[in-house]
Amino acid sequence: MNGLRRALLLSCLAGCGLGVSLIFTAVGPILSTIATQFGGSAKGNLIAQLMVTLPSIGVIIGGPAVGILAGRMGSRLLLFMSLAAYGLAGIGGLVISSAYPLLATRFMLGIAAAGVATGSTALIADLLTGNLRARVLGYSSAVASAGAIASIFVAGSLADMGGWHLPFVIYGIGFVLLALGLASVPATSRPRVARLNSSSRKSLFALWRIYASLVAVTVVVFMTGIQVSFLLAARDIPKPGDQAWIIACASVGATLGALAYARVRQGLGSAWTLILFVAVMGIGNLVLGSQQQPYLLAFGCALNGIGGGMTVPHFASRIIEAAPEGVRPQALGFMYTMIFVGEFVNPWVVTPLHLQFGIAVAFLCIGAGALLTSGLSAARQLMWARAQE
Repeated sequence: MNGLRRALLLSCLAGCGLGVSLIFTAVGPILSTIATQFGGSAKGNLIAQLMVTLPSIGVIIGGPAVGILAGRMGSRLLLFMSLAAYGLAGIGGLVISSAYPLLATRFMLGIAAAGVATGSTALIADLLTGNLRARVLGYSSAVASAGAIASIFVAGSLADMGGWHLPFVIYGIGFVLLALGLASVPATSRPRVARLNSSSRKSLFALWRIYASLVAVTVVVFMTGIQVSFLLAARDIPKPGDQAWIIACASVGATLGALAYARVRQGLGSAWTLILFVAVMGIGNLVLGSQQQPYLLAFGCALNGIGGGMTVPHFASRIIEAAPEGVRPQALGFMYTMIFVGEFVNPWVVTPLHLQFGIAVAFLCIGAGALLTSGLSAARQLMWARAQE
């Protein structure tokens, strides 16, 4: 593979990190406008909220399904089909003005995003090895985080220019990535299994500890995405404009964490990397729960974001290493489902703490739990190392 084609390949695989992040951020600035467009009040607000909720459901349902498809048709073809579907479903909002067809495209966008994420990650596993694989997984997460920040501003500017329909043009990035993929991805990805039989189900079940850890870590990751706005309001920072720069620090931290992942993992190893970034998130949540100053709250968001940026490349690397090659696409598809399960679980864990003790104490509890877990894991790792001597 020549240098240009290799550069196009890496750009495509890393750029596919945008697939999941854009389904939320590209419509964020226009949700209130969409609510007004569809009548305001309860009905309009529900439609606007479903614009975000339905893609999440699409990813949860689509993750296992596209993993099975990858096993049947190969990761390369899955990625190409998913990118085409992503572009078509995404830009539907440019021309669709009826609520139910628009919501249908949002659901399909979630399924397509699951295919993009699964197909690109499986191709990274197929085509790259060693530290380069870890680096590209990190780059993909970094692109997702940086793109999330950029898309918010781009979507807002496009809406100001051309109304609420125009920001949907952002999803045309799917066609750009498809062109890059067609020009660069070698035809080496082949179907692995004809169907998900009892043996492959056992192989997937053997990964349950990784998936359980992923859900638990994701609950902490989404503290900044779901809960921090309530914390800032309780800290007398209620205005969205004042909150925005503080919350954006989580995405900045995620970008930095993702970029640093491969180097950290190469130096510390997989187990200690997980211990480190969970501890960093724990400290971030303790800062958020205990401090009042905006710059310290921003620092807490950044610390939680650093761990969030390392989460996807770390667990993708773990699953790639642990899953038999024949079920690797299914295992990766299920990984993206578990990420959104963690997002779903977060309010069920945090809201009771919030109602009983207050939002600040909820952050302190989550932070203390993360720090305690990393401390116990570190102690266990040290005991294991001594036993090996």
